[in-house]
Amino acid sequence: MMAHAHSGYPGFHLEKYEKLLRKRYPQEMIEFYRTKVEACIRLKQRKFYKEAARYARHIQRIYVDNLSKPEQGDHYLQELLTTYAKLPALCDELSALIEKRG
Repeated sequence: MMAHAHSGYPGFHLEKYEKLLRKRYPQEMIEFYRTKVEACIRLKQRKFYKEAARYARHIQRIYVDNLSKPEQGDHYLQELLTTYAKLPALCDELSALIEKRG
């Protein structure tokens, strides 16, 4: 299931290594999280939209903290809002991220 990034690997906890991975491989982590965002969105349920927003937040943090490009993180969120404008529950979850950042 999609619930956690590490669900397919017993004993593996991405959170434990995330800081190091984000620092050393920011672009790869962005791609990893983008894949997670898209997978959650395809499930078309609010609980997964909430999870997609959580992954999108990780992407936003990488752009801010690791790449010093906050505008790219904002652009990514805007791109999601535009692409999925017909999914109001997803837009609600993503808009909450933008409000926190703004």
